[in-house]
Amino acid sequence: MNRIRQSLAAVAGVLVLVAVFAGIANHLAREARLQAEAERLAALAPTPAPDAAPGPAASRTAVPAGRTVSPEDGVQRTPETGGALVRLPPRLPEAVPQKRVETDREVRLRLLSRPVAVDVGTIRVGRGTVTLPDIAPPSLDRTCTSAGGGAWPCGRQALTSLRAFLRGRAIRCEAPDGFGTAEEDLTSACTVGAGEDIGDWLVRNGWAEAAPDGPYAEAEARAREARTGMWR
Repeated sequence: MNRIRQSLAAVAGVLVLVAVFAGIANHLAREARLQAEAERLAALAPTPAPDAAPGPAASRTAVPAGRTVSPEDGVQRTPETGGALVRLPPRLPEAVPQKRVETDREVRLRLLSRPVAVDVGTIRVGRGTVTLPDIAPPSLDRTCTSAGGGAWPCGRQALTSLRAFLRGRAIRCEAPDGFGTAEEDLTSACTVGAGEDIGDWLVRNGWAEAAPDGPYAEAEARAREARTGMWR
């Protein structure tokens, strides 16, 4: 009877050991299946591209997936770079057509008010300057020698005589519309009063010389002969 009990106990112990080993084997098999499944899923997942190191002019601007990026956004995907973002140069603004400014003004004989002689050959009208042509005016510091041998400031006297002749009267010159309202220069023969040519008056009275091949050569010859103005 005791032997039967001992045999049954031995058989029970063996069964327990078999059950333990079977459980361990099942656990190991389950762990192996889970590991294999994880490796399979990892192999199927896409490998992310390594981020390029940002350069001094590069930008790490993120673009949402599926978004169409236009050049105006400053970035673009290109097939050559495998979908990487490429920074485009900034888009220049379109040129705005400028309105044409009309600068051509009609030039004709105009009456210019309040003239001021700044030297013998130059008259200031407002902010504009008129240069008289065909004369060689004396400089303001020019001195002349009289018949008696004395020196006198003929350049300064010539300017004084021109100012006295003009007396602030308006002059007529070939000038554009609005002349004198802005800083500008022109060269024009001008008249005063009943149409007396200012250049001719200067040469004829000996306060300027005639330019070579100009229209005032005869007037200078008469002034020299009469010993008037600078020729006294």
